Amino acid sequence: MDDAKNILHIIRSFISSANAYMKGQFDCDAIREDELWEKLALTKTTVEAACADDFDTPRAIRAILDLIHYGNRQLKTVTKETRSPRSAIVFGAIVSYMMEFFNTVGVTFAENQVLPEHEHSALLSSVIDELVSFRIKVRSFALATPEAEESPSAQNADLSEEVKRQQKEERRQRLQERMPLLLACDRLRQDLALYGINIKDRNSTSTWELEKMNNELEKH
Repeated sequence: MDDAKNILHIIRSFISSANAYMKGQFDCDAIREDELWEKLALTKTTVEAACADDFDTPRAIRAILDLIHYGNRQLKTVTKETRSPRSAIVFGAIVSYMMEFFNTVGVTFAENQVLPEHEHSALLSSVIDELVSFRIKVRSFALATPEAEESPSAQNADLSEEVKRQQKEERRQRLQERMPLLLACDRLRQDLALYGINIKDRNSTSTWELEKMNNELEKH
């Protein structure tokens, strides 16, 4: 049961990341489209062979997970702005194929657990956008290195060992003082997850998705 839950989590997480990438919610290095298309074709061949072999589901699932692993390696976010073209078509094809396969075998996790966008309240989406935006600013401030806040002249000055020691202590103290901000950001993410709002931190930015709440939460 735990293995099945882990597999569903991996699949849902990839679909969420792929959708966020296709919507332009985060950037990554140039996608190797030719390799992804080749990997998708190989996955289809492997899955078809597994299904023909007395419907060898574990083998088919392994092929899907291998495709996801390969896709996730391409979706690594970058902190610096990139001008690489967005390769939405290939990820759209991968997600579409995965959805089609799991619908065929009777797994409708995406439809049951993730609300379509037209069901989102426009007001709720705006509120969540503002909340996530504010959280990004707080988290970025808490994670900012002191060196980035100092002027180049201050960084390059010929400082004495005593001054360097003092600055090191100041940096340590500043990071310690900002730790509660990071903890508060983590608590907010965890609290919102209880209500079906999942926030994913991607280096300097964050994305969110709204899921259906479980039965216990729906009763409250």
